[in-house]
Amino acid sequence: ANPFPEGQDEPKSLHLFFMDAVPEDPDLDALNALKTDSERFALIDKVFYLHTPDGLGRSKMAEKVGRGWKVNITARNWRTVSKVMEMAQALAS
Repeated sequence: ANPFPEGQDEPKSLHLFFMDAVPEDPDLDALNALKTDSERFALIDKVFYLHTPDGLGRSKMAEKVGRGWKVNITARNWRTVSKVMEMAQALAS
């Protein structure tokens, strides 16, 4: 479940990093030190949620997500995730 539902209003500001495994020892303190006051993040199982209201390109933290976590990661914004979910639901019906 999306921990930042307000990010859905600006779907390009909410990013999901999908991992092939739960990271064993992610250094979330290091990411927290890099985030701006407006940025928020959450790691839930194999998905890292990142809300960047000021834009992903301005985030110093975003480029560090996953470094040293020893997992494969792919990231998509909420807009793309929503479209893929719509297509999957259409195929299932």
